[in-house]
Amino acid sequence: MATRTTVALAVVAGVCAAGVGVGVAQAGGGEAGPVVTQTDPEYLTDAAGRADAVGTSSGDRRASAAIATSSIAGRVTGASGVAAPGYTVEAFTSDGNFINDASTGADGRYQLTSLQPGPYKVKVSPPTGVRRVWAAGWFGGGSLLSARVVALTGVPAKVDVVLPTAGGLSGQVRGLAGGGTVSACGASFLDCRSAVIGPSGGFDLSGLPAGVAQIVVRPTSGEALVFPKLPPRPGVLVKAGKRVSILLDAVRQGPPTVTSTTAEPPVPGRDTTPPGVLRAWLVTAAKWRAVRVSAVDTGGSGVTRMQLRVGTRFWVPRGYTPRTVAVPRTGRVAVRVADGAGNWSGWSPIR
Repeated sequence: MATRTTVALAVVAGVCAAGVGVGVAQAGGGEAGPVVTQTDPEYLTDAAGRADAVGTSSGDRRASAAIATSSIAGRVTGASGVAAPGYTVEAFTSDGNFINDASTGADGRYQLTSLQPGPYKVKVSPPTGVRRVWAAGWFGGGSLLSARVVALTGVPAKVDVVLPTAGGLSGQVRGLAGGGTVSACGASFLDCRSAVIGPSGGFDLSGLPAGVAQIVVRPTSGEALVFPKLPPRPGVLVKAGKRVSILLDAVRQGPPTVTSTTAEPPVPGRDTTPPGVLRAWLVTAAKWRAVRVSAVDTGGSGVTRMQLRVGTRFWVPRGYTPRTVAVPRTGRVAVRVADGAGNWSGWSPIR
C-alpha cells in the first residue's frame, strides 16, 4: 500500500549517522465514552459473528487459534488534535523489518491487521506530492532507535500517535543531468523523506520533522551524491513551521547553501465544534424495530461515529450511517454522534 523510497544502506550508514530524526508521538487520547461491558447487545452480536466465521467444529477452532493474529489500531492527529487523513501507518519489527501498513481515514483512524504477537514499532508518514503541516513521526520516539516498543499480544493494541508540526525543504540542484531524487535523512535509512527533481532542477520536500537532516541526491543514473562530499557533514537545520530553501551544486558537491527561510501556512486549529443530530426516529414492524439518524457537522471534520443507548445499556460506538440500525424491541433509545476531531454531541432521545 505505502510507497517507500529506498536509500542505499552503504550511503545512508555514512550519511545519516549525524542526522537527528525528531518525530513526536504519544499514546492515549481517543474518544471518551461510557464503559462498555460484555453484556452490550452489539458486543454480543459482533462476537457471535466472529465465532460463526471461523467454523463450528472444535478442529476448526483449534486450527484458527494456532494461526491467530492480532492488530494495532488507533488514531493519528496533529499537535492541535486535528485528524491527519491520508497518512501511512507502518508496523516494523523492533529491529526495523517492515511487516504491514495501512492508511488513515478521514477521521485519522487506522488499523494494522494480520500481525503475529510480538514486539513492534509504529511509524507514521505523510503522503507524498502535497504539502502537509504535520511531520512524519514514530510512536513514542523521534526515530527507529528511540521509538517505543509495542508489545503485541493476542489482544488488539490501541496506539494513538500525535504528530509534530512539520517543516519543509525546497530549492534547486545545479549541474545534474537526467534528473533524479533528493532525500533528507534523519538518524536511520527509515527516517528519510524524498522528492523528485523537476526538469528545471527544482524540488520540494514536505512533512519533515524539525531537526538536522542530511541531504542525498540520487541521480537517475550513477552513484548517489552526498552534500557535502567529505565529512564533517553538519546537515541542514529543518525548522517546524518553516520552509528552508537551499542550493545544491552537483558538480562541486559542497555543503548545501541556504538561500531563504519562509513561514509555512498556519497550522489549523483544533476543531472543537461538536456535531448535531438533526433528526432521529424509530422504524417499527411486527417483529422488529430499528432507528435512523440524520446528523450534521459544521466544524469541518465530518460526522464519523455514532453511539446508541437502549434502556440503561450503552452500545459500542460504531461508524456513523444514515441507514437503519436494528435495536431491541423494548427499552428507550437515545443516540449521540461524533466528528472526526473526536467531539461528541449530547444524547438525543429517539421516539
